[in-house]
Formats: sequence, C-alpha cells, structure tokens
Amino acid sequence: MATQEQTGYPQPSFEALVNFFLEQAFLGLGAVKRPDSDEPLINLPFARFVIDLLEVVEEKTEGNLTAPERNYLRNKLYDLRMAYVRVAEAQKAAQEKRATAEAKSQQSAESPGPSPEDDLKAASDSKEG
Repeated sequence: MATQEQTGYPQPSFEALVNFFLEQAFLGLGAVKRPDSDEPLINLPFARFVIDLLEVVEEKTEGNLTAPERNYLRNKLYDLRMAYVRVAEAQKAAQEKRATAEAKSQQSAESPGPSPEDDLKAASDSKEG
C-alpha cells in the first residue's frame, strides 16, 4: 500500500472508510455553502442515503470489528443521525415560517385598503373628537 506521504491521503483503515462516508453525509447536511449565496447546500435525501449505507456497514460487519472500531462506528452514526434530525427540523421550521409569511402577504394583498368613504368618516370623526 502507498503511504500517506505518497498519496496525500490517510492510510486505508476502517476509520478512514467511516470518515469517508461521514464527510459525504455532512456535505448533504449543508457543510458546503451554495456557490451563489451564503446559504448551505442541503440535500437531506442524499444524507439519509449515506446514513443508510453506514447502517449496512454496521450490520454486515457485526461480530467482525474490534471493540474500538465498533464503538467508533456507533458513536459516529449517532452523531450523524442527531445532525440529520437537527438539520431536518431546522429546514421544516424555515419552510413553515416561509409559508406563514406568504399566507400573511397574500391576506394583506387580498384585503382591500380603506375606502374613500372610510377616509371621510375617519376625517370627520377626528374633527368632532
């Protein structure tokens, strides 16, 4: 095998494999910003797919990992799942906020402003009061 100095990459190992998947999942969770704005580039279905792949690795390697490898995989999967939930909840809240703002905007656009009669009545009321 080539060394890290020769390739610029870490020595292939189980941890390196898990880290490769983690990097991919965190890309889907917005670790990279959109090129045209400062907003994160989020792809939840892709992140979920990578989590599922890591779960397959966990299932297929059951009984074949050392204790440190098993713990590393379980801990990283837990961290990744929690990050996924946080991003999914934040995205849902942002969508609900946008929907509420759009509904309010539509309501104000649909409701007519005061009529000329209302303006005259308000003016006469203020003169009387």
